[in-house]
Amino acid sequence: MANVNKTVYFAAMQFLYPSFLYALGLCAIPVIIHLFNFRRYKKVVFSDIRFLKELTEQNKKQQTLKKYLILACRILAISFLVFAFAQPYIPLNKDASKFTTKIVSVYIDNSFSMQAIGKNGPLLMQAKAKAKQIAGVYEESDQFQLLTNDFEGRHQRLLNRNDFLQLLEDVQISPVHRNLSEVYKRALQLFVMNPQAQKNVYWISDFQKNMADYPNIKTDTTVNLRIVPLEVSASQNVWIDSVWLKEPFIKIGSTSTLQVLIRNQSETAIENQPLVLKVDGVQKGIQNYSCEPNAKTVLNMNLALKDSLWHQGEISLTDYPLVYDDVYHIALKARQHVNVLMLNQSSDDKAFRQVFSLDPFYRFSSQNVFQINFNDFQKSQLIILNEPEAISSGLNEELKRFIENGGIVLFIPAQNPKDLAGINTFLIEAGGLQLTGLHKQNLKIAGIDIQDQLFEKVFSKIPDMANLPNLNETWQIQLKGSAMAKPVMLLNNDWPYLVHSRLKKGSLYVSSASFKISNSNMVQHALFVPLLLRMPLLSKTTFSLSYVLGEQTKFNFDNEGNQKLIKLKSAEQEHLVEAFSRDGKWEAHLNGQLKTAGVYSLMDQNTLLASIAFNYNRKESYPQTEDPDALSKKLNAAELDKDLSFLKKKVNLEGNGTPFWRLALLLALVFVIIELILLKLLK
Repeated sequence: MANVNKTVYFAAMQFLYPSFLYALGLCAIPVIIHLFNFRRYKKVVFSDIRFLKELTEQNKKQQTLKKYLILACRILAISFLVFAFAQPYIPLNKDASKFTTKIVSVYIDNSFSMQAIGKNGPLLMQAKAKAKQIAGVYEESDQFQLLTNDFEGRHQRLLNRNDFLQLLEDVQISPVHRNLSEVYKRALQLFVMNPQAQKNVYWISDFQKNMADYPNIKTDTTVNLRIVPLEVSASQNVWIDSVWLKEPFIKIGSTSTLQVLIRNQSETAIENQPLVLKVDGVQKGIQNYSCEPNAKTVLNMNLALKDSLWHQGEISLTDYPLVYDDVYHIALKARQHVNVLMLNQSSDDKAFRQVFSLDPFYRFSSQNVFQINFNDFQKSQLIILNEPEAISSGLNEELKRFIENGGIVLFIPAQNPKDLAGINTFLIEAGGLQLTGLHKQNLKIAGIDIQDQLFEKVFSKIPDMANLPNLNETWQIQLKGSAMAKPVMLLNNDWPYLVHSRLKKGSLYVSSASFKISNSNMVQHALFVPLLLRMPLLSKTTFSLSYVLGEQTKFNFDNEGNQKLIKLKSAEQEHLVEAFSRDGKWEAHLNGQLKTAGVYSLMDQNTLLASIAFNYNRKESYPQTEDPDALSKKLNAAELDKDLSFLKKKVNLEGNGTPFWRLALLLALVFVIIELILLKLLK
């Protein structure tokens, strides 16, 4: 049985470069040397040759054996050296005949990082040229698939070679970023529908580190994966990573601060380079920035809007060669006012109304807790629960939803609630705390956490002998171990007076005592005014400055007309977008319509609903690439050389066979060593 296997393997052995086998003719050289003795003999006359004749007869057999052993070693050394250059291999795929066809899936990374310049030009241009070379290796009857980051429907079907080459010409730079696991799964979807095909996958990319998610890739042993890494001349980039408002929103007529995060991923420091702010195409500010190598910096830029209309903003810097991330688009709109809603049961709201009437920027309204219009929640930034005696399950859910969406709730407890269990249910679910007992004793506020966002711009320092509010009755607040809840005001017995708790985007503030004059002097204290005026400014219920293309597939907006089909348009393009209501808010999904960053107008027929800004994904901005050798090992893939001129034969070897050229070279060396030993020992 062993002999049969040897015969099969010998018959199946092939050579990568069979033309080198003609060099076996060199084996004739040692044969000729051994058949013809070209040495000249000098005749020496001896008086008696008896002893010399006896010595010759004794060594004759040894000399004959030596001659033929050396001849064999030389022939075998030359033969195996020729075999090594011809590169013998045995195809691993012994069942290749069962494949009905070959499928060749070629992935071209057309992300923004492929705009970089390599030694032979832009990386995308190199990738398309190499894809053509790969296609030329296979037969016209083979089937091809072209994959790009766009994952288009036309790329999820099999093509002949001519159609593949024609489709290849249409590949352009795309804002979409893909991880390698996504690309691999996409190719496998097509292979599943063709189980009888030989599966070949080629990846042509610069292989940035942020796309190589190895743990998510489960390789299929039936797939021949080959990578073609492209080299970048210089790995460096400077870009605007993100932009946000220091305050939750822009107040009309006031100066707001835009914070800009800039990253410098290079070995060179950036010194005094300009950062430009434009609003509606007009330059509104310029500021120089500096950044150390491989570091980041945050720059503040002032902005003021005199009206409440929508404006298109743009922040830009100058960098090369990657330029797509040098501009950051933002949609700007100042608020004319903020809405404060008080839910009352029997308490007086006069003190609260007087505070918010100090500035027309605040709009105050009050509703009875038994006659609540929940639609007003979505229009409010602050809801004050003023001494409710009970909180129903419906109100509980609406308040939690309001906080989760970025709203602020201030809870002020009643002295004698009728349903403490229902109130604690809300406090536990929304803030991780509860009221445990009412205590009548004279206490005083002794400490304020000025680092909390509520007091961030109110105090820089609290004097040691500050005259803070006092009270004569308080609830004890028990924190339920939530990491999001913390006291921001403490009493002189170390009990919390005001607790701040976060729930997703919003916040819940809980007071331990009523604000009634009979209970405390809080409403008469100077702290009361900044406390109330600051709270609604913390709301995050406003629109987003921008969204990310390819990542954020939905965006929120105000839709007073309740239109379900709206237009998203710019100067160059227009798209119809379907909108729907969720939790009282309107949102729309892009579904991949947009490919170009910028600020778009959201239109209901001819009415402007909002301006929506979209920016390209910054994942492509990091220039670091994976080491090709490490990449091929982790993916269990073959790394193809930069020169693909011998790709056809290399595919036959790397994809389907076990090479033996190293063994042949080793055997050639062994026979050379044996020859040297024979020449030295057998004299």
